[in-house]
Formats: sequence, C-alpha cells, structure tokens
Amino acid sequence: MSQDWIIDPKKLPIWQAPDKSRTVSSLIDAERCGAKGISAGMFWLEPGHQSEPDIHPNSEEVYYVAQGTGKLVLGDQEHTVSKGMSVYIPAGVHHQSFNTGDEQLVYFWAFSPPPPETSKAEEQNWKRVQ
Repeated sequence: MSQDWIIDPKKLPIWQAPDKSRTVSSLIDAERCGAKGISAGMFWLEPGHQSEPDIHPNSEEVYYVAQGTGKLVLGDQEHTVSKGMSVYIPAGVHHQSFNTGDEQLVYFWAFSPPPPETSKAEEQNWKRVQ
C-alpha cells in the first residue's frame, strides 16, 4: 500500500489552459493515493499572465511559492508574493494571481477538504501536455 503514497510527478498528467498561460498538475487526491481530507498539486503561471478569479466556498487553500514573483489578490487586498513565501486562503475568499516577474510563478497548492466543484482544467477542457 505505501507505494501509492509516493508520487512521481513525471508519471502524472499536466494540463494546460487553451491560451497556454497556465498549467496545473494534481499530485495528491483520493483517486491517486487514497487521500480523503486533502488534495495537492502544482500550478505554473507564465510571465505577464494572470489566473482567473477563483473561490472555493467550502475549502481552505495553501500556496507555497516555489518559484517566481507576483501579485496575489485575496478578497480586496493585494499582496506581493515571491519564492519561499507561504499563503493561506480561507474558504470563501476570492483570489487571483498575477505573474509580475520574468519567469514562471510556481505554486505548490493544497486544499482541505478537497473542493467538490469541478476544476478549471476540467471545466474549460484544458489540453493534456504530459
């Protein structure tokens, strides 16, 4: 059973938005490894681009900024984020990321509990690139 607990991201799909501005990969979820109270993955935002405004009514979210710099809007407040920072997003708070740097803005993200709503990648028919 423990083999399912070790995740090799090179073996998992990566999904890209139609305009190629964002990519996402789910690493931890119920289907992949049996996680019931958490889901986690990676998100890449290209320089000069922004994510769509997002909200998760029933799930808290955490970002760890793995690379890059950007602006993160949480509710009606703007914050600068950069490599090494962590972000807590309470359930029900609108949020949106802007890559203001010259390299990808990369987040490791985690939800608790996993959001029941359909992901943007599924909803918008993102293309599998890996």
